[in-house]
Amino acid sequence: MSDELQNAKVLCGKCRSSVQGPTAPEAGDIITCSNADCGNSDTYENVHAECQAYYQDQASRALQNQMKGMAKKGKFITMTYSGTEIPHRDYKFVLDII
Repeated sequence: MSDELQNAKVLCGKCRSSVQGPTAPEAGDIITCSNADCGNSDTYENVHAECQAYYQDQASRALQNQMKGMAKKGKFITMTYSGTEIPHRDYKFVLDII
């Protein structure tokens, strides 16, 4: 795991505020949005899973965009990109590195 990902800050997916919780959380500990008006919260286990899904989604989108760009820029070889678009999804919690 890269240092950038390991040190990534978790943000609320609804309002992009920082989150609050124990310093060394365990699976059942509650993580909450620091914005009192937002009210977003979940267990550490669910927040961790949501952030993993967000990271994988963003990495997939970056790769897809690269492939589209390569297909468009081919000067000597004609290529077309025929992959399906990654559907948009709202995330309850996100990472600030992407």
